[in-house]
This record gives sequence, structure tokens and C-alpha cells, in this order.
Amino acid sequence: MVRRSEVLEGVTAFLATAVAGLLLVVPLSFGRTCRCTPYQVNRLVLSVPREAAIGVLVAAVTAVVAVSLARPRTAWWIALAGTLLLFITHTLEAHSSSPDILTTTAYLDAISSGILLGATGVAVLGRRVPGMGFVVGGAGSFVVITLSQASGLLGNPHRATSEPRVWSVFGTQPLWLLPAVAVLILACQLVTRQRFTPEPIYPELPLSPVVAAIVLVMTELAVAEWRFRHGDGSIGLIVTAVCTVLATTVAAWLLPRRDGITIFLAVALSATGSAVGSGPRPAWSVPVLLGLILLGYLGGIRWSNPLAGAGLLAAVALLAAVAPAGGMRNLATAVLAVVAGYCCAYIQPRTAGSILAIAILWRPSTVAPIRTESFDWTMVSPHHLGDRGPITVVSGSAWAGFAIVVGCGIGLVLRAFPKGKAAADLRVPAAEAGDTAAVAGRDAENIGDSP
Repeated sequence: MVRRSEVLEGVTAFLATAVAGLLLVVPLSFGRTCRCTPYQVNRLVLSVPREAAIGVLVAAVTAVVAVSLARPRTAWWIALAGTLLLFITHTLEAHSSSPDILTTTAYLDAISSGILLGATGVAVLGRRVPGMGFVVGGAGSFVVITLSQASGLLGNPHRATSEPRVWSVFGTQPLWLLPAVAVLILACQLVTRQRFTPEPIYPELPLSPVVAAIVLVMTELAVAEWRFRHGDGSIGLIVTAVCTVLATTVAAWLLPRRDGITIFLAVALSATGSAVGSGPRPAWSVPVLLGLILLGYLGGIRWSNPLAGAGLLAAVALLAAVAPAGGMRNLATAVLAVVAGYCCAYIQPRTAGSILAIAILWRPSTVAPIRTESFDWTMVSPHHLGDRGPITVVSGSAWAGFAIVVGCGIGLVLRAFPKGKAAADLRVPAAEAGDTAAVAGRDAENIGDSP
């Protein structure tokens, strides 16, 4: 029977993760930036990918440190500190229109969001209901932002003056939401008095999740900026896909087997979202998408198989690449929400590496800069700064996303089935590197077990 304290922690984890994820993607109140010159607004937008990269790295470091402490109450205190810092920076931003202040608060937003995201994941570590809130909140904010027009608006700052009403819809979240999250975290402090059930997961401070995050995030940021300078082309598409898959493979092999599999799934999910693309959608579609994500998550809890998840992501990416605009795109959107929930059921917060898998959903994308004229939320090309629609698809970009998904699927298969002596030795190294012995043994016997 689910206890009320677990429900409270699940709701708190859902809201905290959603707030952190959304602020990593939309770290500024762009309604305020409309008072700046176009150059100043453009400079603010160009800093968004670096802010997202910093946020993901901070989330990885926070998760590693908090996991080593092995106390849920300590993790909640860290999450509370991140929430309060977010509240302070947003209060300062609300009373300032200076672009320098906005840039500084945007970076502080990214750091605070990373702290909140990483600490929340550790606070619900190893528990089903709170972990469900964390995963569904992360997947929900990722899908809603990826498939909304907000990402396209971020790539076209000139729409701030031409469409202020639409622009303001995708500004930062209401300020009262941050105190609400802080109150919920304090409530979790009151009901969370037990220690973690298992022994501390890491006997020493683990560095592999941090190194994996650095390799993946910095490589993709460099590739995105390289694409920004060199424009579109088939060579650029190939380089983008190859570099993304290689960086993902290195990051996955730096982690224990199960955590490495979650990295492949997360990158494939992100690439699929970029392949489906953004577009204007009605407000009522948000709860519908969240419901579809929850439906897929419940299906994944009952029967979870990362190989099946990778196959479903490849099918959705292929559908997005070949489907014409219209009804088929809407179908791809709905299917992506279900598949995202299914895949995230496998990405349960068990270790710092599994928390990293949720965090990297908001890393700088290498597909977004090559699939829209406005470069979505990743980069703004100088020759695409005209006041155009934010969702004009560049030919071949969806196929780049599909290629990344296929590459991640192949890497997942290789990571899931180690050969020879490595399969027999999997249990002990996995337990030492950051997974519990029970989980490692179950994974070695059947890669498709439910998490």
C-alpha cells in the first residue's frame, strides 16, 4: 500500500523536476527582455545552450555529491537551497531590465536548476512512487517543451517585438511556483526521517557520471556551435550524427552497464523529439501529452525492455522523417509521448548515472540547429534572423535525428549484451561502480526485467 508520505514526495519530485527542466530550456522571462535592443536580446538567446550545458553538468555533480551522503533529508535540503536561489534570481530579474543583469541571472538560473534537478533525483533514489514523480516530471517537461512552439520562439528574438502576446506566453514560470515547491520540499523534510534502505551506494566519491556528462555535453555543444558557423549541408549532417553517437558511446561505457543503457535511451529520446519537431499546439494538449506519458510509463513498469524502447524510438523518428505535415505529424507527437513514458520507466533513479540520464534530456541539441531556420533553442544563425516562422524544416535534418537514434540503438545492444567473461563478471563490478547487487544481478540475467 502506498503511504501518504510517498505520494507527497512523488508530487514534490514531479513539480521540482518540471520546474528545473523548464528553467533549463527557458531560463529567462523574455517578456522582460523585450525592452532590450534586438542585439541584446539576440545575445541573451545565444547564451541559452551554454546555460543548458552548465545546468546539466551541475546536476551531475550535485547528484554525485548527494548520493555519496546517502541521506534523503540532506538531498532535500540541497534541493531547497537550489529552489531558494532560483527564487532570489527571479526576484532580481523581475525588477531589472538590464541585459547584463539578465545574462547573469540566466546563468544563475541554470546552476540553480541543476542543483534542484540533481538533488531531487537523489532524494527519491530507489523508491518507486517518488521516483515515478521524478521521471514523469522530467519526461513531461521535456516532451512539452520539445513539441511546443516555445523552442522555436527562442530562436527568433525579433518576434518579441512583432508578437509580444505570443512571446510572453513562453516566458519564465510564475514566481509563486517557486515558493510552492519550497513549501513542498519542507513538508518532505518533516515526513522523511529514515535513512536510505541500502548502504551508501558509493563507498567513495564517484567521478564517472561527472566525466560522462562532460564528454557528452561538451562534445554536443562544440558540434552545435560548429554547425552554427558552417551552415547546412550533407557533410554537416553526417558529422553531427557521427559525433553525437561517438560521444554518447564514450559516456555510456564510462558508466555501469545499466546506467550506460539509460544514457543511450535518453540521447535517442532527445534525437527523436528533435526529429518530430516543434510547432504551435493548443494549451489543452499539455495535459493530454502528460496523460500519454503516464500511460506509457505504466506500460513500461509492467513490461520494460530497453531494446524495445530503442526500437520504438527508431520507428517514431522514421515516421517523423517520412510523414508529411498535418495529421501524421500529430500522430507522431502522440506516439512520441507514449514511447517517452515507456522508455523513462526504465530510467528509474537508482544511481547518479541514472539521474544523469534524465538531466541530459535538456543538454544542447545537435539536431535542433540543423532542423529549423530559427535553430530552435540551440543556436541562431546570422543568415536566419529574419522574422520567419519558427518551424520551417530544413531538408535532411529529421534523417539526422533518425540516424542518431539508430546509432544509439546499436550501441545499446552492444552495451546490453557483454560478451565472454565480461558477462560473468558483470555483477561484482556493477555493484562496486554504483548499482546495487540485486539490480546488477537481475540485469545480468534478463535485460528486459521491469525496473
